[in-house]
Amino acid sequence: MLSRDSSLFLVNAFGQNSYPSTASDPSTVLRADMYPQYGWMTCRRWVEYVLPQWVPEGSGLDWDWWLFLEGVRAGFQALVPEVSRTGHAGAAGAHVTGWEQHSYFNSRIMTQDPRVVLHNLERLVFQSYSVWFEEEIRTAKKLRLLDHPCHSHIIPPQEKGPFVLFLGVPSRSDENHSFYMMQTCLGTDDQEVKELYEGVMRLRIRPYSSTHPRFRTVKEYIYNTSNFGGYSDSLSTQYGSQVSDEDPQVLYLVGCPLSKYCKYSLGTSDWIAPTKPILIEAERVVNLRKIEGIQKMQRLRVSAETLGEELALNNTKLILEYTRN
Repeated sequence: MLSRDSSLFLVNAFGQNSYPSTASDPSTVLRADMYPQYGWMTCRRWVEYVLPQWVPEGSGLDWDWWLFLEGVRAGFQALVPEVSRTGHAGAAGAHVTGWEQHSYFNSRIMTQDPRVVLHNLERLVFQSYSVWFEEEIRTAKKLRLLDHPCHSHIIPPQEKGPFVLFLGVPSRSDENHSFYMMQTCLGTDDQEVKELYEGVMRLRIRPYSSTHPRFRTVKEYIYNTSNFGGYSDSLSTQYGSQVSDEDPQVLYLVGCPLSKYCKYSLGTSDWIAPTKPILIEAERVVNLRKIEGIQKMQRLRVSAETLGEELALNNTKLILEYTRN
């Protein structure tokens, strides 16, 4: 594929959104704006292009992040798997702490099944992918939000996708935190906005999952439409709040006006941007999720049974506590 399509510059073995609630199909490969991550391959054509302009000395940038800069990447795209084939295993080092490993990497899903057959590889060629992707969004069922997306289904019960949700996103910087809100609520990596294709994030989500801690019913947690600010004057659709075992459904999050696919919205009235109360609640939810299962350990001093135990300061009792939502 790298030899056939000059618009590609690498193939990743790692998927940024490979989490239980946002990915499930190991046979799916996508195109995206992305840099090399935890297992990748490239071609001589790209190496000969990028080496002469390699990371400037003293720039303070890591080489992989530097490759993500728009000027350096020069419009090249990557192939990324929906479900990762590799993972990040380092719990200590210069870049990742044990907390970050627990919060962002340990909960990812990964397949090492060599028998997986990749589907629709011919579609990954630039022109074919562009036509297919646009048709997906054009025909997708449009979603609207009424309740907070961290506490309710955003997918209609018993309906099949794909679905599309238009968000207020002026640029890749996500100034309105619209992508961030959906990333936190849907349970994928919320550190940065990554793996966009022409301003769109594609996820395969479950109607409800354990990544939504402290679930509340709609009656207990209703936001009126004024809480969703920015672009939308009305949020007219409510799909209920019952937990469901339905199959995962494809969801396209279209950033507007960032993406050219905003033309399939009705205009700014379709674009969702969260206000501060919505973001505060999303942050509360994601923080609860990150501490789920963390082991707290403390030792209490108790009465010594022997003089030797007391002199050696071994008269302690270990107490373990696990965080639960």
